[in-house]
Amino acid sequence: MKRKLVTVLMTAIIGSNMLFAQTAMAADTTAQTEDTAKADETSEANTEELKTIGEKPEKETEGVLDVKLKNLTGKVVTGFAVKNEKDEKYPENFLKEDDKFAADEERELWFDTNKKDETADTEKTDETKAKENEVQKYNIQLTFEDGTTAEIHTFPFGDTEEAELHLEGSVAYLVFDSTSQKKSINTLDTEKALAPTPTAAPAAQATAESYDYNESYDYDDSYDYDNSYDYDNSYDYDDSSDDSSDDGADDGCLDNAILN
Repeated sequence: MKRKLVTVLMTAIIGSNMLFAQTAMAADTTAQTEDTAKADETSEANTEELKTIGEKPEKETEGVLDVKLKNLTGKVVTGFAVKNEKDEKYPENFLKEDDKFAADEERELWFDTNKKDETADTEKTDETKAKENEVQKYNIQLTFEDGTTAEIHTFPFGDTEEAELHLEGSVAYLVFDSTSQKKSINTLDTEKALAPTPTAAPAAQATAESYDYNESYDYDDSYDYDNSYDYDNSYDYDDSSDDSSDDGADDGCLDNAILN
């Protein structure tokens, strides 16, 4: 009888412990689920709070790429344009009028690779189709508030979810985690190699000292200047004018001359 009672008590104790453990496990699972849900809500809220660069589609669309960008250039970005690297010109500014991408600000870049050049011929040639099947590469042009610009080559659309914009001198570059290479990438060296090489300044024009200046011009001090003009002081000047006949004046004959 005692053994049966002990067995019943032991069974009751074991059952209580199991029930308590299950209850504790259930409570812990519920707490974890709630924490996960809150974290997801916070993440979604943060995503929604980010301003966008480009137009965010209303629903998920194939070919529309997005990347979180943080502006660590130290400058305010007023212009942001994306183009296929084979295109000559950049399209319109992705930032709306009076919209500025501030320093240290984080935004979400949306880019639709499905958009085509509206001026292109609608008839597709074999060459055009082949190009469309190639992996497209895109460059980005940044315009800063001070009027300067910088270009980022081969932006890693599809290879990263987040990227940082940096600036060294006049060279813009990216720092991001590559999904394909599974490592952090810094494009500074690549961008420096692609940056335009400064052209040498044109040779300075010759200075005044090096002009073709010859002091020995054909200059002759010996002009045809003759001091011996035909100047005769012996004018035909006769003091014995007709109206000056005086008595005893000299008439060409000697007074009282002895006539022979």
